[in-house]
This record gives sequence, structure tokens and C-alpha cells, in this order.
Amino acid sequence: MPGRSVFEVEQYGPRRLWDEAEAACRWWESRDRPGRDRFGRSVDRDAQRVWLDEPGQPVPLLG
Repeated sequence: MPGRSVFEVEQYGPRRLWDEAEAACRWWESRDRPGRDRFGRSVDRDAQRVWLDEPGQPVPLLG
């Protein structure tokens, strides 16, 4: 709706996806909105990790 900045959100199911999206957005904004080129991923036989700028700075799992 034009002119509105606040909207009501309804969430259903086992996960609160809107809450997770808001938390991810806050994390991204708190790091000065990094571009895709600053993210990386490491994969080994046990896990995969997403990081920002270097492997020692993991992106947190939010949710």
C-alpha cells in the first residue's frame, strides 16, 4: 500500500521465517551491508560454513 511503512505479518508453521529474515537483515546492516563479493563458503567432509571476508568470521545461523 503506497505511503505505508508498517505492515502486519502473520506467521504459520514450525519456524518463524519472518523473524529469521528480520534477524538476518539486522546482521547484514550491522556489518555495513556487505556485497556478495565479501562472502565465501568452506566445505569439508563434516560441514559447510559461510563466512564474511575470511573463514575466521563465520556468518551466524539465525533462527
